Amino acid sequence: MNEYTVYAAKLCDTLISGATDDQALQSNLAKLIIKGDGSPYPNYIAPMSAQPLILFGTTSIKQLLDAIGVLGSTITGSPCVFFCQKLSELGRSSGSDHLSMSVAAGAVIPISLNAQQDEQGGARMIAHCVPAWDGTNNPIVTALAALSGTPSVGQAYTVGPLMINGTKVGGEQSLRVEWNINLRRPASAGEAWSRNVFLLDMDPVITYTTTEVTLLNTLGPNGIVAGANTAAYLQKLDPTLASGRDPTTAIAIAAQGHAEWTTVSGTPQMAEVVITPKKVGENAIMTVNTATSLPE
Repeated sequence: MNEYTVYAAKLCDTLISGATDDQALQSNLAKLIIKGDGSPYPNYIAPMSAQPLILFGTTSIKQLLDAIGVLGSTITGSPCVFFCQKLSELGRSSGSDHLSMSVAAGAVIPISLNAQQDEQGGARMIAHCVPAWDGTNNPIVTALAALSGTPSVGQAYTVGPLMINGTKVGGEQSLRVEWNINLRRPASAGEAWSRNVFLLDMDPVITYTTTEVTLLNTLGPNGIVAGANTAAYLQKLDPTLASGRDPTTAIAIAAQGHAEWTTVSGTPQMAEVVITPKKVGENAIMTVNTATSLPE
């Protein structure tokens, strides 16, 4: 009997360390099933279409955002490679017996980011590798192989402050960013796989919880305009500093749009605050700075 675990993801030429147990390969296979000649049983089964997908997660949020950006990126040059890492007795195999999953074309898109006060696992980010067909190779090429790269977990983050129109909210307990990206992967000419990955739309949402329920006085019953100085922050955990935090190497995700509160509940009472980004001029709907300082 063999068992496997996750391993660092290779996104083109960048190794993303800090892999979490969120990794999942999905076949998304649709089959043609024919019950011919009045038979109550299937007489013919064939693959009709497939839209395979690889989901992965990491605590190395800066690495991932630097690699794919806040809006995702296409796969160019070297492929993306993921592994099911083989377990050995009291360790991990050092041989060429790990399952590799290689994607030569398509896109990598962000899905969600979660951070919570005092969460033991730290903040984590989830992304999808969305394969396309290059006309020759399978969208995901699997093989037995040796692991590649040398992972090193050198960064971890936790929830940071929320700024709305240049004012720090305070009392932040959790942060969730959901990208809500809707893709189209069309096939044609009877082919089973799509040769393209098209972006249809994106409806991102930034959600915080805070103990500062008096924020309702600022947001009012219908919310307010979230202007240029609105951003969600992650702060870096640093064991070499006395405070355990490095305020000079934070991550900021900025967006303009609408800010509102949705619920106030619990003990202690906590308000849920939602930022709904919108496109403003030529700016991206959200921007990221992975090497900034926390606001004063």
